[in-house]
Amino acid sequence: IKSDSSIKKLYKERAPGTKFKRLGFVGRDFHENRPSGQLSIRFFKLLAKYTDQFELFFYCKEGEPVSQIFIEIGTVKLSHSYDILARTIAHDEIDILVDMQGFMVNNFTDLLLQKPAPIVLI
Repeated sequence: IKSDSSIKKLYKERAPGTKFKRLGFVGRDFHENRPSGQLSIRFFKLLAKYTDQFELFFYCKEGEPVSQIFIEIGTVKLSHSYDILARTIAHDEIDILVDMQGFMVNNFTDLLLQKPAPIVLI
């Protein structure tokens, strides 16, 4: 098992005691035309009630449809490249990144392996 120090990290270290302020979500289903998108919209509408405490970011591949609700409640960023998305996530200083795709086809494993955020939930 690799130690944490041997894993390449794109993110910038936070000072001890820094509060988490930025939540990022990566996926392909940020629209109503997919069942998982329909299920997640209610969750994100509830989460949006707390955006005075943190910011929401949504990351996906260019060409994927994105519903207006995601544009209204957070910042949407698109790219054709996993590497560019990973660097964008690190640049945005996302504190917690949630993978909404899992291990399905066309997943974001290549992006997640770059460790673009201090906490990555798969």
